Amino acid sequence: MPDIPAENTAPPIGVTQGRPAILAKRWMVSSSHYLASAAGARIFERGGNAIDAGVAVGIALNVLERHLTDFGGVAPIILFRPGMDGPETIDGLGRWPAKFSLDEYRRRYGDDMPIGAPRSVTPAAVDAWLTALARHGTLTLEEVLAPNIELAEGFPVYPRLARAIAMLEGRLRRWPTSAAVFLPGGRAPRVGEILVQRDLASLFRLLMQTERSQSSLGRAGA
Repeated sequence: MPDIPAENTAPPIGVTQGRPAILAKRWMVSSSHYLASAAGARIFERGGNAIDAGVAVGIALNVLERHLTDFGGVAPIILFRPGMDGPETIDGLGRWPAKFSLDEYRRRYGDDMPIGAPRSVTPAAVDAWLTALARHGTLTLEEVLAPNIELAEGFPVYPRLARAIAMLEGRLRRWPTSAAVFLPGGRAPRVGEILVQRDLASLFRLLMQTERSQSSLGRAGA
């Protein structure tokens, strides 16, 4: 019996992940949500590079996984491109007030994270995405945001999101603007129903319009 390379004997479906291994010639996208991966694939198909696609995927996850992340949150980035001496980092992290020490925070709020603004840092994700595009991207912000506007205008609620919103329903009702988005019709959405985030889509369009009006500055104008 001829010798067979070990890689040729691997099963088509991994034992641990239950999904087939994906092979490709030019590019590949992987994320925690299939619609985010599809957004990145669209960017590659438009001729964008890995940075363009990565930003599109990251923003898409901000739209799709609102129980985990948010466009107004943080987005630490590590990237590497051929020809670079080493990886580049964009911290993408917000800041606390300089005079608000950890001891003072614990004195006021104890060891539990409070609800509302006191638990938040200054938004940094947008700056991180734009910085990555300005330094290494090839497409316009408008092109990168296009698939995400479609997602913000509505996507089917999936089981994990439906479960998270249902668990947080009582807390969401404390904030009318949050309830208007995540409790449409006064209740948690069910799997398969469409979640619409019109204000987020409008914000994306505003960034696109700003980029157009500041064309001499490029992405920095946004």
